Amino acid sequence: MASNRSDVVHGGMVLVPEKIPYMGKGIDALLIFLRQVLDENKYTQKILVEVGKPIYIEKLVPKEEAPELSTLGYLEAARSKTMDEYGKEGEQFGPSGKRTTYEQLFDMFCIMSHENFEVCHILTGNLKKLALAVGLRTERLSRLYGVPVSQVDIPSDTVIFCGAVSRDATPEEVEFSLKAVLV
Repeated sequence: MASNRSDVVHGGMVLVPEKIPYMGKGIDALLIFLRQVLDENKYTQKILVEVGKPIYIEKLVPKEEAPELSTLGYLEAARSKTMDEYGKEGEQFGPSGKRTTYEQLFDMFCIMSHENFEVCHILTGNLKKLALAVGLRTERLSRLYGVPVSQVDIPSDTVIFCGAVSRDATPEEVEFSLKAVLV
């Protein structure tokens, strides 16, 4: 079972996400499995069941029993795996050869999907600039189209989509990334 400690603390307890592979068949087997999960930890906060994916659980555990924080961040994960670049030299995107920011982001989501990856995290060099580029009325941006966004040490006009098999992947599970310079 892969675990990655969260930094969310509730009265000495830490919220820990966990993915559990599930190979059971039928609703009865699933219900038995879920009951076992709930019996093992009375502080289970969230259970997400999706067909063909591991079961995602969030539970509170005492801070001293929580697994160590991951030392690998999304930027390091993206740099350590295959990274493709959106809009490479010579690619044409219609009569003007340029795309709007919306078109770029939409294309990037489509490319990630075509590569059979879910976008699990978006990195940017400047949150405020990205928020303004997509027309948001706020400078505070924590999610874009439902995907977590973080500001990291990259150029301010750059975004990196981190891709993994699961949308709620940890940095260790990132397998592919797509980088773009926004217009």
